[in-house]
Amino acid sequence: MMTTPERSEAELDSVLMLYVEGRERRTGPTLFDLLEQYPQHASGLLEFAELYEATVDADEDVLENDQYPELERILTETMAQALRRMPKTLSARGRELGKCKSAIAGAIGIPLEVFGKIDMRGLSLGSLPVKLISRLADVLDLSVAQVIAYLQQPQPQGAHYARTVPIEPLQESFDAALERAKTTPEMRVWLAEERWSAINTAAAE
Repeated sequence: MMTTPERSEAELDSVLMLYVEGRERRTGPTLFDLLEQYPQHASGLLEFAELYEATVDADEDVLENDQYPELERILTETMAQALRRMPKTLSARGRELGKCKSAIAGAIGIPLEVFGKIDMRGLSLGSLPVKLISRLADVLDLSVAQVIAYLQQPQPQGAHYARTVPIEPLQESFDAALERAKTTPEMRVWLAEERWSAINTAAAE
């Protein structure tokens, strides 16, 4: 049975193969497409693409057409475009779909108060289970890139923070929030799921 890093490495290898095949055949997903579809492997994909592009023939049409300028900028643009398509909050997106907060939390399988913290970006992105992020995207009819782009934005400051001295609101971990919430045994299975930080770190190595 493969460990989490081994599974992540195997998935990254598959993503890199898709990139190479697409570049060689001039068909299939572009780098932009892959970054949006596999944001958890962005670091590894960008590093590989940069090395790959450095080795291709300078006469290739792709380079002449300047299809991949400044690879780091592509990731930024991917997230920026995803964010522009996002409502102000995840719960606002739910209302667009006729789903209240409790319905969203129930569909994901987490307590309402935990979803509320996610909605307000009160939980650290790295502590969230990867499958939870994917399920959140499915329930709200969003791409994973859109959800990640939303969660990466600064946490809104509440009225209780001093206006004269900017204070960065503290984010807590998903595990801590779930432990404090009223949970069912089904909800607690999230504690055993692999985290975004674990997969993203493995992809960057």
